[in-house]
Formats: sequence, structure tokens, C-alpha cells
Amino acid sequence: RQQALTPADATVLDCPQAVISPGLINAHCHAAMTLFRGLADDLSLEAWLRDRIWPAEQRWVSAELVRDGTELAIAEMLSSGITCFADQYFFPEIVAETAVDLGMRAVVGTPVADFPSA
Repeated sequence: RQQALTPADATVLDCPQAVISPGLINAHCHAAMTLFRGLADDLSLEAWLRDRIWPAEQRWVSAELVRDGTELAIAEMLSSGITCFADQYFFPEIVAETAVDLGMRAVVGTPVADFPSA
């Protein structure tokens, strides 16, 4: 159990030319899908999912794709000030492992779908 910190324990930083803010939280993402970015973005959601995303996922989703896509997403999130994300996608154990490996905070859920998947 940690001991409570007091104001006397604080470190004061003098940064008059900087903005210091808490990390942002991405409360809903499918991190590995960064690798599908730009895939028929001009379609309606239903057509985009049915005609492009679901077939692409059926063909390409694997543990390796999820690791690579999650690594890219984490790099992008960290570069924009996001320090924690919530994810629900295939291979959640890989998403969690990747977040731990890269030192990123994450809440990882189990995907729920009414169709067969990887």
C-alpha cells in the first residue's frame, strides 16, 4: 500500500514556455484497424463494413496483424497526447501484450460478434 502524498512531496517544474496537461484517454478504439485506414472511406457505414472491412478482416486478421496495427496505433496515440486507450478487437490478448510491451495504459475488452471470426 502506498503512502499518501502531500504538497510537501511535490516537485515544482518551472516551464513558462510550455503547456503541461494530463494525458488524454481514447475511450473507444479498435487499434489494429489503423492498418485498414483509407479502405473505401467514401462508403456509408453499412456498405463500408459489409463490402470492405468484414471481407478484409476475414482475409487478413491474424495475431501478427493485430500486433503490428496496435503498435502503429499506440505510436500515433502517444504522439498526440493519448496515454490510455480502451480497445475491443480480435486477439485481445495480443492487444494487451502489445500495450504492456510499449508501456501504454489500456483497457482491453473481449470482442462480441454474431458471426464466425479469427
